[in-house]
Amino acid sequence: LGLAGQAASGGSGPSSSSSSAAAAPSSSSSSSSSPTPRRVRVHYLGAEGIEFLLGPTFRELAVLMPHLTIEIDLIGATLDASAAGKAFSIPTRHGATLSLRFHKEAYTRATLARLGGPPDVAVALNAGFATPQYSWQEAIAALRPTRTPLVFTDYTEHMLERARQLLAALGHPSLSWEPSLNPFRQPMQLPRPNAGATALPFVSNGFIAGVHTPNVAASWQA
Repeated sequence: LGLAGQAASGGSGPSSSSSSAAAAPSSSSSSSSSPTPRRVRVHYLGAEGIEFLLGPTFRELAVLMPHLTIEIDLIGATLDASAAGKAFSIPTRHGATLSLRFHKEAYTRATLARLGGPPDVAVALNAGFATPQYSWQEAIAALRPTRTPLVFTDYTEHMLERARQLLAALGHPSLSWEPSLNPFRQPMQLPRPNAGATALPFVSNGFIAGVHTPNVAASWQA
């Protein structure tokens, strides 16, 4: 989540998440000259509902980037009905807010327009872009014309290489963020899939890649 927020803020490394905050010293927080928090919009694709139960986890973004007003729309056709239509906000210590809104629908061009147009960044966690039954083509096609930064993770590096092929077929000729180990991955490896038929490392959010993210990608790979 922290990485997604960093990508959205357009920074060039961990320390840059508060660069826009150079705004004013903390002692002037009550001053009329205090800057308006920068607004960052994130589209979280493929939400299933567990994200609603883990809502407090998103508070980490408010701690990491207290000077940003972060709006996260979580969209998924298979979103649990108990989360559909729900929303909540978390205030930060610098007057900004972190808000989450849940939408039970497929991510299409119509969805993109209804949510106010292209976000600053879109994220898809454990995406499985190359898994046929997930039907990512329409979502990827909706983002392509605007060159919206798209950051995605998966369980294995091989899955990201297969995602590369799908993205190329849909008009993304290359990844701007080459597949690499995700610094925010789950710390423990999961049991090997298919009864151990493969010995590839298998970790939740273990590997990360992206398109249209050259500056952010370069900084995190440095």
